[in-house]
Amino acid sequence: MSMNIFKARKGSKVRFTGQGGWGGEAELASKKLTEGTEYIIDRVEIYQSSTDVYLEGFGDYGFNSVHFTDVFETKDGIEYGKICDLTNADFTHFVMDEIENVTRLRELERVVISIDDFGCDPDESEEIDAPTIVVDVKVRGALWTFWFDTDEGKYDYDVLNDRTVERYLAIKSGNEPELPSIYTYRPKEELI
Repeated sequence: MSMNIFKARKGSKVRFTGQGGWGGEAELASKKLTEGTEYIIDRVEIYQSSTDVYLEGFGDYGFNSVHFTDVFETKDGIEYGKICDLTNADFTHFVMDEIENVTRLRELERVVISIDDFGCDPDESEEIDAPTIVVDVKVRGALWTFWFDTDEGKYDYDVLNDRTVERYLAIKSGNEPELPSIYTYRPKEELI
C-alpha cells in the first residue's frame, strides 16, 4: 500500500519501496533513493491522476507517491508504528486524527494496545478467528476504544459508555482491562 497523500505534511516521514509507477519510474527513482530508507517530505503536489512527492535534500525533483509508504513513529508515548504493524495505515491515521482532536481539549493519560484472540488456542483449534486489535485511549475523564478486524480490515470506535466503565476504571488504575470480545462496525463513510 502506498502512502496516504492526503495525510502527508511537510516534515512527515515516508519509506521508499522502490516499486510502482510507470515505464521505469521506480528504476529511475532507485538511482537517487535507497530502498527501505526513510525520507522527510518537503511538500506534496496532488494532480488529477498523479501525485509528486518532494523530499528534503532533493530540491525540485519530484517522485511518484506510489514509491513510498507512510512511516509511523512513537508520539506522546503512543506507538503508532506498532498500531500500523498490527492493523493498516488507514486505521492508524484514523486513530492518530482522533487522538489529536481529543487531546486538544483533554489531557492524554494512557494508551493500551491489545490483541483480542477470543481465547483461541492455535494448538487446539483448526478454525481460529482472526484477532481484533483494540486501542484504548484514556484521556482525563473519558475513554476512547478503537477496534480493528484483522480479517476484514473493518474498524470502529466507541466513547465511554455503560459497557466500557469497567475498562475505564481498569485503565485508570493502571491495570490491563478485559477485552470486549464483541465488536460492531459502522459503514466506513460514517467514520470519516
